[in-house]
Amino acid sequence: AGGHADFLLIERKYDEGSDRYKDSVEVSEVRRVAPFLRKTAAEGGWRVVIVNDADTMNRNAQNAILKILEEPPANTLLILVAHRPGALIPTIRSRARVMNFSPLGADDFSTLIGKQGHVLSNQELQALYTLSEASVGRALDLLDNGGLDMMGKVIAVFQDYPEWKWSQIHVVAEDLGRSSSGRNFSMFKNVMQWIAAQLVKSKARAVHLPDGPLSGMPVFQTMLASSSLERLIEICDTLQGHFALVQNGNLEKRQAVLRAFSIFAA
Repeated sequence: AGGHADFLLIERKYDEGSDRYKDSVEVSEVRRVAPFLRKTAAEGGWRVVIVNDADTMNRNAQNAILKILEEPPANTLLILVAHRPGALIPTIRSRARVMNFSPLGADDFSTLIGKQGHVLSNQELQALYTLSEASVGRALDLLDNGGLDMMGKVIAVFQDYPEWKWSQIHVVAEDLGRSSSGRNFSMFKNVMQWIAAQLVKSKARAVHLPDGPLSGMPVFQTMLASSSLERLIEICDTLQGHFALVQNGNLEKRQAVLRAFSIFAA
C-alpha cells in the first residue's frame, strides 16, 4: 500500500485529464529518491526504492538515479524494473545486477485470475493469457475494460483479410467513434499492436504462432507465409506511429480505426 516509512515507489504519473499514465518516469519523481535516502531508516533496517518502468526515464532522469547508484548509502536496495533494459544507459546497467523473470505459467495464471472472482472458459483464459502476455494485472485491466470482447471483434474482421469487409470495419469504427470513454479505443489499439507484434515475433524466430486466438485462425498463418519480416516490421512501426499521432493530435477515433486496418492491407 506504500505506507511503510522505509519504502519509496517511483513510477509514471497518472494524468487525470487524458485518463492514462504518462509516457515516462519524470525527472522530478526520480529526484525524490536522494532526499528519501538521506533520512535515517525509521525502523533501523533497510530502505527500499523501486523505480517502476525505469526504461521510460529520459537521459536527465537516468543521470539523476545514476548518481545514487554510483555511491549508494548503506543498507539501501534500489530495484529498477525495466521491460527494455537496453533503453537504460550503459553506466546504469554496469552498476546493477540483472535478474530476469520468466512469465507466469498458464496454470498459475488461471489460478490467480480465478481468485479474483472471474469464471472464464478455457478458450477465454488462453486468449487472455496470450493478450496480457501472462501479466495478471494487465489481464484484469483487459477484463474490466472489455479487452476480450474487443479482441473478438478485431479477429472477426481479420477473417476476411486481405479482402476486407469494409461494412464490418465501419461498424467497429462507428462504435468506437461514439464511445465517450477513451478506454475502448485504447483496447482496440492494444489488440491491433499485439497482433502485429505476434506476427513479427513468429516470423523473426521462424516458429509457429503461440497457442491462442491467433494460432487457430488460418488467415494469420497465411499472413505469416505471404509477408516478409521487413513488411511485418513496417506494419508494426507504422501502427505505432499512427496511434501516437492519433493520441497527440486528438484525432477522430472513427478515422483512426479505418486507417489502422488499412495499414495491414497496404
